[in-house]
Amino acid sequence: MTKKALIVVNKVVKNYTDRNGATKDMKQMCWMFGELGFDVIPRLDLKAREIEEELRKACSKPCDCFVFVISSHGQEVLVPGTSNVYVYDQTVLGSDGEAVSVDALFKCMDNEVLKGIPKLCFIQACRSKAQIQMSSSADKVKAELQRLDEGIPVMVSQPTMTGRRITHQLDQLDCKTTQDDCSLSRNYELQRWYDDSVIDMLNTESYTDENRDEFNDVTAAVGDATAITESRIRLIDNDNPFNLTDSDDEDTDDKIDAGGSAGGATGGGDFNAMPELPVDVAPVNCPRGCLVMYSVQPHKYALRSATSGSRMLHFMFLKRKELKKQDGNVLAYLTSVARAMANHTSNFKIENDVKEVKICGTIYHRLTTDVIMKAPSQPTKQMFAFKAAFKRYMDAINRKMNLARF
Repeated sequence: MTKKALIVVNKVVKNYTDRNGATKDMKQMCWMFGELGFDVIPRLDLKAREIEEELRKACSKPCDCFVFVISSHGQEVLVPGTSNVYVYDQTVLGSDGEAVSVDALFKCMDNEVLKGIPKLCFIQACRSKAQIQMSSSADKVKAELQRLDEGIPVMVSQPTMTGRRITHQLDQLDCKTTQDDCSLSRNYELQRWYDDSVIDMLNTESYTDENRDEFNDVTAAVGDATAITESRIRLIDNDNPFNLTDSDDEDTDDKIDAGGSAGGATGGGDFNAMPELPVDVAPVNCPRGCLVMYSVQPHKYALRSATSGSRMLHFMFLKRKELKKQDGNVLAYLTSVARAMANHTSNFKIENDVKEVKICGTIYHRLTTDVIMKAPSQPTKQMFAFKAAFKRYMDAINRKMNLARF
């Protein structure tokens, strides 16, 4: 049997601004799990119904290990009929703006086919609940800060040198109250989703020109082409995310919605009148044999950068070498990811103030055995295809840069 990874990334969500940085999420996760020998199934901009359908289809065939990654907007929805303790259901949004319950996604993975095999679920989305109508700008800033974690004031953000100018990077929210890209620098080096190890791999010719066409034809599609066409799912150029342009980098205007993060694409803000709740609970119904990692604590905003992608997924990619140090132990590796997230200080703009805030990934699991993930001795054919596509992309970039010098 094989290892399987379904990667769902929604860059475009109806009625909301584009999730700048989402293409980096797709590339980083596909490269990481491709390196680890997984059969990667990349899916871009799925509707709520399609997210559930694709997950159910991917979980219908046996495998040794199953990974599900989703990067989208999200929110907590109050479960009706609760009293004293207010229970919230975590949801993620499809490209159509409709919500799908995370519990429904867990049920897709908790089936007889995948019984007894480790299942890993990574959710990059806000867990913020409906907000309270504010009477003043100061009250709104206070409410926003309650959904952000300012951390302990001993860490400072790391400035980035752009020529002779020092700039600080601002992050975005991954919740229903969206905010446009606020990155202050468009330096090419900052736009990279990849690291030096990716470049090293590109420079290692492990396949011949005769094999190139064969590798480029490899896809990760699950099911026959007819089923995929009927579902009207947007595929990524032969299921290879490295044919996907970094459209995030084409956005040269730095914008922010009027009134902080409250303004939606439809205008008028996202604040619904709601009484203050004394006790809030957001249960995570993690199935047996499953690990779930969220990008943030309950009731909090998740952050995303246009230059490097969503914070949790970006640190998962950067820290993947820890898997080798930990002999492939997934829990030890994810602990290092959570530590890196907690140590990082993000800059986020609320009203006219730039705040230094923290994010803290949360891990829930009911694993019954150690989960070990190691790269295979030889790259998979799909990884060869990823490498070939990305090499062509980098060659094109280098040609443009060389032409610009003359």
